[in-house]
Formats: sequence, structure tokens, C-alpha cells
Amino acid sequence: MASLLWVAYKIAVLCLVIHAEWTSDATEVAIGRSIPDAPKSIPVVTTRSGAIAGETVEYLGKTVNVFLGIPYAEPPVGHLRLRKPLPVEPWPGTLNATRRPNQCPQNPFGWPPMPGKSFNCSEDCLYLNIWAPAQADNAEARNVMVWIHGGDFLLGSSSWDFYDGGMLAAYGEVIVVSMNYRLGRLGFLNAASDEAPGNQGLHDQNMALKWVRDNIVFFGGNKSAVTLFGQDAGAASIAMHMISPLSTGLFRRAILQSGGPFWKLRTSSMMEGHVPLNTKSVKKVRNCTLRTRKQIDDEFEQALADAVLRRGVEDVYHMYGPTFDNEFLPLNPHMAYSMGLFNEAEVLIGTNVNEGAWEFLRHMKWRTFVNSTEFTSLKLLNYIKLFFNEYGFRKHLGSQATEGVYYYFASNLRGLDALHNRQYVFEFIGDYLYTCPTRYFAEALADHNTTVYFYRFSHGTARQERPMWASATHFDEIPFVFGRPLRHPERYTTVEKELSVAMMDSWLSFAKNG
Repeated sequence: MASLLWVAYKIAVLCLVIHAEWTSDATEVAIGRSIPDAPKSIPVVTTRSGAIAGETVEYLGKTVNVFLGIPYAEPPVGHLRLRKPLPVEPWPGTLNATRRPNQCPQNPFGWPPMPGKSFNCSEDCLYLNIWAPAQADNAEARNVMVWIHGGDFLLGSSSWDFYDGGMLAAYGEVIVVSMNYRLGRLGFLNAASDEAPGNQGLHDQNMALKWVRDNIVFFGGNKSAVTLFGQDAGAASIAMHMISPLSTGLFRRAILQSGGPFWKLRTSSMMEGHVPLNTKSVKKVRNCTLRTRKQIDDEFEQALADAVLRRGVEDVYHMYGPTFDNEFLPLNPHMAYSMGLFNEAEVLIGTNVNEGAWEFLRHMKWRTFVNSTEFTSLKLLNYIKLFFNEYGFRKHLGSQATEGVYYYFASNLRGLDALHNRQYVFEFIGDYLYTCPTRYFAEALADHNTTVYFYRFSHGTARQERPMWASATHFDEIPFVFGRPLRHPERYTTVEKELSVAMMDSWLSFAKNG
């Protein structure tokens, strides 16, 4: 079946299993901007942006200096809303970096809130976090691992506890960094203008990587030994940085978990029709001749942002993501990778064995006609029609190819054989969205003499709030990569703790040695 679906690799939309709780209270970031002279027991680092005070946390009996909520760009509000980010201005005094930053505005898509602490949303959200093992002053500079979270470019946050980098930092003696970046329309709306140029979220990530390049040495890191790692939209982002001229030299290696570049792509011109308001119409309505240019631009930006935040999830689920034919992505990623026009980097890439189960479960929560576990042929045929419509099969493949794929799918269902039908639909979806695009990407890299390693994650656990048959799906590898079974040993089996150690060893070995 995988071979049949190679033609469909251009579309890949990825989702997270859980997310942080949405709140409409767009409060300011909950971080004290400065503190009095810090006691000697508090780690204080002086960077090019200013002094930063963090806190010490014990992981595995080792001390890790933790710095949460470090601004890497000016807040993208007011006249900076929807524009490319500007570098953060140096701050006076000492920044109190001991509280997780707010997450960027997003919609939760009806999923239950993430267990534990919830986080406010704010447009003032461009912050990063650093976990740095305590070390002697003359210690050798450490490798750096920068995490880019996933969430379909629509949701997610570096503040989620699943992404706590302390255990990985302590176990591997590396520095771990995570970042927030703008999401949805605020991060990827493209009006082909300075007010909304597109790829704002990718420009945010690029700005964060430049901050790391310029400042990680002050935390004991080696700016020439940076590995990017990310999942779904985070992995796709990394693939975009690999072909962006703006990100040349900012990292050495890349780990892509369940994601790649051939996904949610649009040209800049394709996106213009989706902008809810445009500059000309706004200026006409507001009578340009009677207003200054600054007033007009300010009003346009506010009106555009208001329209962005009012639109619902169904309108944007597959619409907003990276665009090419622009400054950040001059070339179509298909062309760039096929021609070998990408930044040099060693790559570790892979998927989970049951990726398609996640997408099916998402629809079971959203749609009433797939809310049972009977998995009859009729219900699955109805579901696959929905799937085809939602992912634009006819638009991207044409009617004839779409009909061929549909009838191939239908011919392999077995009436009331629920077990067979369930597994078949999971494989079908997983091949289309994840497995085939990932293999294609890995082969494109290998064709141009790039060092590529491929993994496959297959562990299932019954502790998630979903059926056992849906385990080893999208996102399930993340707790093991970050050492969560070692942080919360009472929640995991001995085998799972060993698996987490093995995965951390693999990720760390690649980051250090390739």
C-alpha cells in the first residue's frame, strides 16, 4: 500500500495528541522584568542582551541551571503585529527568568486541557528557555540541542511540561533550549506586504536561533555544535531551515520526528486570497485622503489582527503554514531537495508505527459518525470521504487519481472484520501523512550524500487517555526523548524507563557525534 501512496507525499498535516488549555485572557508575560541583586546561590548569566537570573533544579542528583522566559525578540504587538520579528533590545538590570512564558495565541480544537498547570496566551510570547548543567568555569563548551515544538503550526508551547529539558540536559551533559514562535494566522498569514509577509513563525524561530548563536557561550554552550530537534510542525520547520538561506550556519545536525518539508506548503500568491482583509480595501474604507500613513497602517494592522483572532478553527486547520517564493523560502522545497540545494547537516529522521491512529482519533472526537469502535466498512468509507475532502485530494491529485485511491481503499476493507479494518485504515492514513513523505525526504537527502539515519518507534502504553490499539501513534515518543519516565518513575514501568534511557542515548549520541 505504501508504494501506491508515494504520489501523495505532497500533503502532510500533523497534529499533537495533547495541548495546553486555551484562555482568551491575552495577559502580559508572567515574568518579572528585573530583580534586585541576586543571592550568590542563584545562577546569573550576563549575555549580550543583559543579565539573566535563573534557578537551580536537581535532575538525577545533578544540578541544572534553569532559565525560563528569556525574550529573544521584541514583543510582536502594535505596529509589529504580523510583521517579521525584531531583535530584542538589551534590558537594564537583571531579568528574572524563573517562570515559564505565556504560550502564543492558539485554538485548542476541542481537545481536553493538558494535565497540570495551564498557561495564559499572549501575543507577547517570543521567549525561549534554557537548561544548562552547572559546570566549572574552565569546563569544555557543551553541545547544544534546540527543541522546536509541533502542533500543526496552529498550537503548542515550549512551556508544556512534556518539553522540560532538564532531564535530557542532566543525563547527557548538554544544553537544551526550547522556544515559542507565532502560530496560525498570526504566524503564517501572508498578505504579500510588509504588514503580513508570511512565514512570521519561521522568522521567529530564525531569530531565536540567532540569539542562541550569539549568547549560548555565556551558558557554557558551543555555538558550533548546535543540533535542532523537533516533532511534526517542529520537524517540518527544521526541514525549512535546512533550505533557507537565512538559517545557513545556525546548526550542525537535525533530528526530525514525524515530520518533513513536503507538507502544508503554499506559494505566496496562493495565500493572498485567504487574507480576510487587504491593505487597499482597509485604506479605502477608512478614507485615505484624510489620514496619515502611520494612522492608516496602525488601523490596518489592528483590523487585520482582529479578523485573524475572530476566525474559527475549521477555517484555518489546513490553511496556514509555510509559504515559499519569498525571502525565507525562495525555492519550492521539492525543487530544493531534489536539486541538493540545502544547508549541510547530518540528519536523524523517523516515524511511529501507528501514526495514522492519531488522525483517526481526532475525527472520532470531532465527528459523530465515527464515534464507535465497530469499524465497519460503511463507517470507514464515510470516514475516508471526509479525510479526502479535508486534505484536498481532488485539488492536489485530480479527480481520477482520487477515485483510484478511494476504490483501492474500499477493496481492501472486509465488511464487519473490525480488527482488520481498523489496522488497515491506520496504515492507509499513516502512509499518506507520515511514512511515505518521510521516506521520500530521507531518500532525497541520501541522494545528495547527506548522512541520514532512520528510526521507527513502536512502543505502546495503556496509560494514555485513549484505547490501547491507538498507542505508538503521533507524539508518543516525546516523553521518552525528554526522559519523562525518569522524572516520574511511579508512572512508568521498568521497561519504559530503560526505553527512555536508550532513546536519550541515541539522540545524545547523534547530537554529539553524528
